[in-house]
Order: sequence, then structure tokens, then C-alpha cells
Amino acid sequence: MGISPDKRSTRIVEVAGTVSISKTIKWVKGEFIQGATKTSSSRRTITLPLDIIDELLAAKKHELVFPREDGGYLHLGTLRKDFNKVIRKAGIPRIRLHDLRHLNATMLIGSGTNLKVVSSRLGHSNVSITAKVYAHVTPQMDRDATNLLADRLGLR
Repeated sequence: MGISPDKRSTRIVEVAGTVSISKTIKWVKGEFIQGATKTSSSRRTITLPLDIIDELLAAKKHELVFPREDGGYLHLGTLRKDFNKVIRKAGIPRIRLHDLRHLNATMLIGSGTNLKVVSSRLGHSNVSITAKVYAHVTPQMDRDATNLLADRLGLR
């Protein structure tokens, strides 16, 4: 994937519409080191919408999804800086790049995706990690729960 430290290397499969996370790239003592993922659960293949796969393939240079101009690994600080520029330009309140992971989990859970599926996509070995750290309750989720309860009780 070409980002560091401790980010996963990816392989995009166009036909299947999947991304495989299989390696870790870390910045250690001034150099990039490629190795195994932290856990076996971290090695995974997830399906993405084909529009996103197309965008990733269009942006892909060399073997990396997000390389430097010379094809080398992109340092996480550079990616963060570029991400912050895009966020600022879009008028979105400042968020961390990692917050997109929380947003992804919250959106999936809020749309009714099974917690085990969300956990697997995030690379967690246990759904309790996903539930504890990533399952944020939004006001809309609370309203939906109230409406569901009212429907079940025959109040609407």
C-alpha cells in the first residue's frame, strides 16, 4: 500500500472486486521494513464496491496503491498532510485519517451489517474489540431503535 508506519500492504483484485491485506510496512530506525501482519486475523480479503476498486486501480502505480512519486513507500506523515488538505478543502471539520476506520465501522453497523462481518473486515480476532472500540451509537441509530420498538409493540 505504500504507507507507513504499521500500515498494511494491499493487493487489489479487479475481477473479484476485492482487496487483500497481507503484509505490514513499518518505519523502523529510518527505513521501511515489510513483514507479516500483527495477527492472523489481520490478514484478510475484503470486498469493495467496484467504483472504489476502479479508483484504486486508476491511482495505483508500481506495486503500491499510494506510492511516492518515485514509486517508493509513502510516509504516513505525508499521507496525513495530504489528507488534511483534502478535508480542509472539502469544508469538513478536522478528523484524523484513522477516524475513517471508525466511520466505516459505524456506518456498516448502523446499516444493519452483522457485527461479526464488520469485525472480520476490520481484521479483528474477536467481535468484542469491534463492539467496544468501533461501535459508536449515532442519534439516527437511537431513533431507529425507538421506531423498531414502537413497531414491535404496535404503537405506530
